[in-house]
Amino acid sequence: MYFLSPQEVNTLYIKGNAIDLGDNWGRELYCLIEAGKDVFQTVYVDNETMAQVLNNSQAFRQFNKKAIVKPAGFNNSADNSIVSFE
Repeated sequence: MYFLSPQEVNTLYIKGNAIDLGDNWGRELYCLIEAGKDVFQTVYVDNETMAQVLNNSQAFRQFNKKAIVKPAGFNNSADNSIVSFE
């Protein structure tokens, strides 16, 4: 499994709230993080609750990733790819 993008990527932004993750998000997150384990240097989220949930997930522990709340100046432009767990 690997991550392929037409442009250089090193940041993953997971938008939303932990309560909205729905069913089976852990498996999907694991696949995403495994695929991007050597690509995603930074993982941004919208709030501290989401960061805590992701940081406690098997995927983040297994691949030594840490979600942090996005900085105020973070630009989530329309040119970025969107990943959905729906």
